[in-house]
Formats: sequence, C-alpha cells, structure tokens
Amino acid sequence: LWTSLHVKLQQSLTSSNLLGAAESVLVAVSGGQDSVCLLHALVDLRPIWGWRLGVVHCDHGWRVDSAVNADFVRELAAQHLDLPCYVRAAPQGAVPSERAAREWRYRVFADVAFAHGYDVVVTGHTATDRAETMLLNLLRGSGPDGLVALARSRPLGSYSPADPTCAPGGELDIPRARSRSVRLVRPLLEFSRSQTQEFVEQLALPYFHDTTNDCNDLRRNRLRNEVLPALRAGFNPRLDQALFRFLEVLDADLEYLTRVTEDLYDNVVSYEYRASSGDHSSVPAQGSSDERMLKLHELRRLPLAMQRRVVRKAGARAGNAPSRVRYEDVARCLALLHAPNRSNSDSLCGGMVASVRDGHLVLWTPKAAAVEPGWSSSQQQRRQRRAGAAADPELACCTAEVSTAGQGA
Repeated sequence: LWTSLHVKLQQSLTSSNLLGAAESVLVAVSGGQDSVCLLHALVDLRPIWGWRLGVVHCDHGWRVDSAVNADFVRELAAQHLDLPCYVRAAPQGAVPSERAAREWRYRVFADVAFAHGYDVVVTGHTATDRAETMLLNLLRGSGPDGLVALARSRPLGSYSPADPTCAPGGELDIPRARSRSVRLVRPLLEFSRSQTQEFVEQLALPYFHDTTNDCNDLRRNRLRNEVLPALRAGFNPRLDQALFRFLEVLDADLEYLTRVTEDLYDNVVSYEYRASSGDHSSVPAQGSSDERMLKLHELRRLPLAMQRRVVRKAGARAGNAPSRVRYEDVARCLALLHAPNRSNSDSLCGGMVASVRDGHLVLWTPKAAAVEPGWSSSQQQRRQRRAGAAADPELACCTAEVSTAGQGA
C-alpha cells in the first residue's frame, strides 16, 4: 500500500537531497511507532534509491521488558524484513541518566556504522519530538540557539572503533587514518507523531509500546501527554507543523548570524594586547589560542544582539561550553563596556572574571580561591574578586562591583 507519507517522504528526500549519495543506511529502531514507520517507509522506497539497509537497536536495560523489546526489533528486522540487525546492550549502571544514555546511543550508532560500512544513520525523530524539545528548552530559559534542536542532518563526529558499551559518553574520536564520514539524518522531521500513527495503522504494522512514556512524572512525558494536547485542542490543531516552520526559519536565521558573528569576532578580538605590568600568567599572552581580549571601541560599535553573541563566543573560547555561558554572564560583561579602567566583574561561568584594561575587555581565570563552608554566593563572589585582584596587581586598585542595572545582555 502506497500512502501519502510515502509520497511526501519521497518528495522530501528528492528535494532536500537529505541522504545525498548514501549507498548504505543504518536505521536506528527503538521499536516504537515512529521508528517502525521510518523503517518500513525506507524499505518501501529502497527499490527507487537502491540503499543497503540495516537496523541498530540500543537496550539501556532500564525496563524489565527491555530484552523483550530488543527481541521484537530483532524479529522485525531479520525475520519480517530480511535485514541485518545489530543490538547493543548497555552494561548495568553504565547509563544512569538520559544524557548519558543519549551519548552512549550515538557512540553505538557511530561504532556500528563504522564497523559495517554504513554512510548514514537515520533516526525516527518527528516534528512532534522537535516541538517538545524546543518547548522544554524554552521553559528552561534557553536563548534562540538553544531552541533549535534536532537538526535534520549533522556529522556523528569522529570515533575510535572500540567496544562502545565500555565507555558511555565522551567525545567521539576516529583516527584520521581510519576515518569514515558518517552522518546522522532525521528524515521524519516534517511529519507529526499523528501522521506516523496513521501510517502504522493503515498498514497494520505492529510496534512496541514503551510504558515509561505513560509516566507523567517525567517532564517530557507531562508536556507530551498533557500540555501539547491542550495547546492543540485550545489553540492550533496543527501546532507541530507550525512549530516546525518556525524552527526552520529560526535555524536559517541562526546559521546566518553565526557566520556574521565569526567575522565580527575576528575584528573585535585582540591578538596584540599585552598587559604592561604585574603577574599576568592567568591572562593569555599575545598569540595565545585562548582569544579572550576584546577591543572595547570595536565592541561598543556593534548592535546589542551582536555584542551579546561576540561576548558569548569569547566566553566559549575561554574554555567553557557555549551552553555554560549564561545570560547573566554576558550581562555582567556588557555592563563593563563603559566602565572605568581596571574595573572587575563578579565571578562568571567557569570561575572567569571580566576586567577592563587599557581599552580591552579581558576574560580570564584567576587562581582559585578556597570557599569557606557556609559562605553565601555574594561572599564567594567578593572573595573571587579579591582573588582576581591579588593575582593581578594592576586590578588591585579597583575591585568594586560594576552594576548591571539597565545594561541588558
């Protein structure tokens, strides 16, 4: 039976070139309705594209029926569809959290793809998953960059082919001499979960129901089972598609802003400034790869939106993950744009301090100061500023807080 989902997916793959010239596709199958829908749709489209298909399944061992779930996927792939199936089980206690489980899954995907010669790994994430992730990140306080989750396509990264069950999490690292280009692709991001449900019902396809999805104690489940249905019923029955279009536009806008930020950052960052006196071992010297010295006169010229992005990038270059550079950190840095020379900020993410020195905004990390038990955060910040001044005599004469009032980041 050729359904409307077949037609739309074929059109999407053709127009977007999402799978490119991939000859072999590894399908990540949990056994749920979305991944079963994707697997059967790709099997039906295989005569058109000529792919070599395979299936990978990850058993986290979290549920008492997880082994039964894995057997269901094996039977579906091997017996019903005649496809190779690679099942990996995590050692007990190796994936204690959602984040650890996600990192471990992607390590498994990369390992299996590398070992068995697959060009692309595809997952069954839908527009509904993307909407849920966006709303969860929004409720956590994420900025625009944090809202765009679940990209259509991205590299899986480099990976060293070792037993993935032995080292969950961490960075993937394939030696260049043995590297293979493997991408992660999400072909169903244009489809809602109701559309995948309609597909499996039309074709009478069995799938495995994960009972943990019914537990509303988890935030994502509560959003999925209670909040989103209320929004669809009360505001927009096509909410998933509306949020998909919004994220597509936002994604393109952010891609452009990222390129602009790169150009502006190169103009604002200083490779020539070197403090004239004092012990500045904690401050990057000329030519350092830690580019943390920004020219204030250049930074002041920028629109507020680009000031925020350039400062956030500088914070990330100073050794922090971009997600760790908070709104408050950026606000404290921007509060120094017109501050007197030798002004200091409160402690920032990663123990950094922002300082004004001779026309530059310097992000640096003073020697760690011990924190007394029971001290309040304000007491700890004052001690951090004193530590910064002690490590840098040039800053010692000005350790007063710089107010962030009226200086949004």
